[in-house]
Amino acid sequence: MSPDPTPGTGASRALALGREAFHARRYEHAARVAREAVAGVPGSPGLHGLLAAGLLAARRPGLALGPCERAGALAPEAAWPWRLRALALAELRRGEEAVASAERAVSLAPEDPWAHDALARSRAATGRSAEARVAAREALRLAPRDPDLVRRAGDACVVEEPAAAEARYRESIALDPERATSWDALAGALVRQFRDEEAAAARARAAALDPAFAERYRRQRAFFPLLQVGGGLFLVIVALGLAPRLVPARSAGTATAVLWIVAVLAPAIFAIAAALALQRGPRHPAPPDPQLEDVVRHL
Repeated sequence: MSPDPTPGTGASRALALGREAFHARRYEHAARVAREAVAGVPGSPGLHGLLAAGLLAARRPGLALGPCERAGALAPEAAWPWRLRALALAELRRGEEAVASAERAVSLAPEDPWAHDALARSRAATGRSAEARVAAREALRLAPRDPDLVRRAGDACVVEEPAAAEARYRESIALDPERATSWDALAGALVRQFRDEEAAAARARAAALDPAFAERYRRQRAFFPLLQVGGGLFLVIVALGLAPRLVPARSAGTATAVLWIVAVLAPAIFAIAAALALQRGPRHPAPPDPQLEDVVRHL
């Protein structure tokens, strides 16, 4: 991949700094480095690509779309801008456009496994799961020992065939036992097969390998009080409807007032507890999407 036909010193330095920030999971900083540098070197497709990748990793696909398209205009024969564009469009739920962009990437680089991965992701975004599995298998054929692409092949079939996905995830783990994303994916496949104890063990392994997963699981658990709120509100509403019939007429007004107080205070207490639980502890950025990581690595 050669994104900058005539890169200047400023562009090269910015790309190096941006890559370092991206791989350190400082996605917003990587995007800021690229944005500042591209103002001085607007003809650098690599800087536009770094900006797009940083924004995509920071969950801002709408802002990433413009840099993707500018990178493609500056490097029309390169597949990677079309891969980034496909990912942005898929995140924006513009599935058919994402498929067209990914197909363009495949036509430009038919031997690039990540172009086929982009096509698999885009097809999945449109609900074309069978076609997504075909593209994922082609990506895997081109790079059979890439643990991320092995995992992606599992992702493509986990809904319809969780046992087959489990086999892919275990294969990915065998290739790289230290990859937390594969352990997390394995946990999801095990849950779909009602093997909760094994899933908990897989999640524990993912959490031990990457604090981002430990944080994510903690935040998921913190949402449990919100479920309690929903159940409590339902019971309170039922009780409010029945209160006049269950107590003597002279006490019905008092009982209703008490229940209304409970209806207000109980959800508030649970919501505050959940919010405090969500805020507790350090925040760790999620690992980068391997599709983005591959682009940034080669800029």
